[in-house]
Amino acid sequence: MEGVLHKRLVPMAVPSTPWQFLAAPHSHIEPVLLQTNTVLEALALDAEHALQTAYDMLALANDGGDPFEQGRAMVLVGLCAEALGRRDQAREWYREALTAMAERRGSPWYGLTYCFRGRVDADADDIPAAELFFSEAARLLGMLNDAGCVAVQRLCRGHLELARARRARYAGRVEDAELARDVASDVAATVAEPVLASALVRLAKQQLSRALLLSEEGDCPPPGSLVPSSLNGRRGARLSLVPSGGDTSTLPPPSARTQQLADDALVVSFSGRAARDTAGGYIDLSTRSAPRRILKALADQRERAPGLAVSCQQLLAAGWPGERMVAQAGSSRVYTAIATLRRMGLKHYLKRRDGGYLLDPATPLVRCPDTHVDFASRPGRPS
Repeated sequence: MEGVLHKRLVPMAVPSTPWQFLAAPHSHIEPVLLQTNTVLEALALDAEHALQTAYDMLALANDGGDPFEQGRAMVLVGLCAEALGRRDQAREWYREALTAMAERRGSPWYGLTYCFRGRVDADADDIPAAELFFSEAARLLGMLNDAGCVAVQRLCRGHLELARARRARYAGRVEDAELARDVASDVAATVAEPVLASALVRLAKQQLSRALLLSEEGDCPPPGSLVPSSLNGRRGARLSLVPSGGDTSTLPPPSARTQQLADDALVVSFSGRAARDTAGGYIDLSTRSAPRRILKALADQRERAPGLAVSCQQLLAAGWPGERMVAQAGSSRVYTAIATLRRMGLKHYLKRRDGGYLLDPATPLVRCPDTHVDFASRPGRPS
């Protein structure tokens, strides 16, 4: 096995579906596929070891220069990070993987990565974000008509049902909570035997089964408490007090400390659909898809690496995913979107640096669900 890990990856013909090649005998799998299977099998036993193997695979993929193989290795790193409870890291690895694999959207790995990203958001109780990722996954994987991909998709969506169960339980809707949990339980119990030959399907079932155990009455934290936020680029301050899109009527008001932090900060929702500046001005981007996605990319970068700019090319990919255009036209679109954000109230927070753009690292940033952007408006401020 060690010898396999040191072979250089080269572009190769990839079997049509992950579950088919993962079920194949090892002697007939090419090195990169054998490594994939090794990582997935190791995840059930030793996630740290699996993560190191995935890193080795990513290093080899980088040497080989094939963006698709790099993206697939990033997916494996993300799966390992997810198994280790490093949800934010997993989210970033999946995002980078989608960018790397963008030219092969017909690949099952591309569609499955949307499932994995949706699962991460569901486990973090960001239900609207999870729904968006699962919707795109259904569109992409629906064209493949593959039983293994369908099984992984259903198992990942089971986490969304558990998120809905947590939200309903916290709001006192016990019957709704039990119904949602039963749906997730049925999904885990009805996986067809043939597709369980796939390590990827087995892993997805194992993750859902573990989440079901944690969802037992009394063992589950309130929705929204799992959603991390950040201040000044540092993680740890859990400022989100309600589930995304949830019923806020039964939830406690924000603490005085949270109120003070948000008063002094630029607030940007997780999806980028809404923001609130330090003067209390509310910014609605729900009907402006490209500026919204660009603001989200800038806020994500601000959390991940304060002071590091996002290049125009990266903003173009974020604002218009999947579209190809000549460089000049792409730059014009980015400039127009940035001008829109400035005009709508973000002028003082958008900075240009190193040929790209960033949110001012000197201004504290708070992330929260769309429905809660204006929760900390001070008396006399517009919300």
